[in-house]
Amino acid sequence: MKQTALLLAMAVLLCSCTAVPPSAGDTTGTTNPSAPTQSVSDREEDRIPTEAEYTATVVLADGATTVQGEGVAINGDVVTVTKAGCYEIRGALSDGQLRVETTDNGTVSLVLNGVNIHSDTTAPLFVRKSEKTVLSLASGSQNTLSDSVNAVYEDVTNEEPSATLFSKSDLTINGNGTLTVNAAFKDGIVSRDGLIITDGTVTVNAADDAVMGRDYVRIGGGVLTLTAKGDGIKSTNDAGEDVGYIVMEGGKLTVTSDKDGVQAKSALTVSGGEISVTANGGSKNGTANIYNDFGWGVNSQDSSSDGKGLKAGTALTISGGKVTVDAADDAIHSNREIRISGGEITAAAGDDGVHADEILTVDNGILSVTKSYEGLEAATITLNGGTVSLTATDDGVNASSGNSETSGDFGMHQNPFMSDDSVFSIHGGHMYVDAQGDGLDSNGIIEMTGGEVYVIGPSNSGNGTFDYGSSFAITGGKLVAIGSSGMATTPTSNTMNNIVWSGFAMYDADDLTVTASDGTVIASLEATRSASWLYVTCPELKTGDEVTVTCGLASHTFTIAEGGNAEGTMGGFGGPGMGGGPGMGGGRPGRPW
Repeated sequence: MKQTALLLAMAVLLCSCTAVPPSAGDTTGTTNPSAPTQSVSDREEDRIPTEAEYTATVVLADGATTVQGEGVAINGDVVTVTKAGCYEIRGALSDGQLRVETTDNGTVSLVLNGVNIHSDTTAPLFVRKSEKTVLSLASGSQNTLSDSVNAVYEDVTNEEPSATLFSKSDLTINGNGTLTVNAAFKDGIVSRDGLIITDGTVTVNAADDAVMGRDYVRIGGGVLTLTAKGDGIKSTNDAGEDVGYIVMEGGKLTVTSDKDGVQAKSALTVSGGEISVTANGGSKNGTANIYNDFGWGVNSQDSSSDGKGLKAGTALTISGGKVTVDAADDAIHSNREIRISGGEITAAAGDDGVHADEILTVDNGILSVTKSYEGLEAATITLNGGTVSLTATDDGVNASSGNSETSGDFGMHQNPFMSDDSVFSIHGGHMYVDAQGDGLDSNGIIEMTGGEVYVIGPSNSGNGTFDYGSSFAITGGKLVAIGSSGMATTPTSNTMNNIVWSGFAMYDADDLTVTASDGTVIASLEATRSASWLYVTCPELKTGDEVTVTCGLASHTFTIAEGGNAEGTMGGFGGPGMGGGPGMGGGRPGRPW
């Protein structure tokens, strides 16, 4: 679409935008308590050891493994590292195991230099006891670990080892070689403590989860390709917000999962790198949207369903990097809050594009939701800056706390006539909304103090371009909106001048232009479906000026009257005749909560 391309092109200009004073919807003080401050690339303890530091060199071979050095015990085709040190590992085992089980403290460094280990019965690489283990992929080396569907747990009570590469202590993977993990039994790579990946080319094919760090997962670089029948990456410790987190600082990550793509029990932070996630087959597998006789969208997908792209239990923060998500459920989801302050995000969702149960804030960056049931959803939504483009089959923006009582029948999950304390605030940035349901919807209030917003609302009469529970106040910015006149409402207050026009006929691909008497184009928008109502407000509309509005084949010249309202109608009732009302509330029938 022309408008989408225009908004994305403006992203460079937005980087210099300044913050706006706090308001009812401001979340400036929101922080992520789980995000570590030191980059994984700066950790001296995770460096790749040199050859001079090797404690021993192990050459694996069926029934004939050899060791040069100390600290290694051999029992058939089970090779065990027994003390801290640096060990180079070469060779292959067709049914064996490399094991770490130390009796002293210190770090065990394993340098894989052309290793191929398969086990029919257990994890081919099992770190049972070690203060910490660093797994280095030697430059140019190709290494493979694989297990069997017939594998069994060594510790049945704790179900360990549950992965092809399993560590009961902190694990770091680095180096410039490759590692392929084929997990036929269950998970691919698991650390019961923390997992750090700083470099290397890592490919995981897993019968369940691909990568898991119980306390945390931190990715600083490398190329990771993960294919999972379960989750792609997860961190599961729920003991507090200082554990159970995931951080993506750099590298390239590609996840194809049958369940969630990247799931953190607490916080999920993206500050760099390139992420591509396809969850549960992508947005094409989302629950089909259904519209009742009133035109309200009804979506039966449960918010707890598998198939979310990026998911956090507490805080989800994106401040950099390139993120592409195609998810059957929500593309980006947090059970508490989401903050987007940078990066380039493209999301397609079978349900919500970006969903936070409580707070959603966009400060900067580029966010494009190309497909969704609802584009943005949270109890409090704040746009301070950035470039946002939303395409939705129901509401484009929905500020809803989810507290409305269920109505019981007719497939409607929330009472559309109830209001709550939800807030949608616009203080800056550029937003483009293409919504078949309500364009901008809040069960409570909408406030606009700055920024530019372009809305293509519904063509059906059961939804409105704007829908709010109590008030919609405008004191600045530019708002250009079109849609159906059936449930059209205007803001309850506006300190700027505005134009309201209804009763015309506008169709897909028709252009809307607002032109000053000197030929200057004040506003423009291209329709993607039929429309019969428009609302335009911006500082350029001066009292006493004449402006010409063209909507497809319809054209009308308005004189901005004292008081700032210019109203027009062509055969239908005028939008301003309904102005100031809340438009039957900001609620809409939504998912069951």
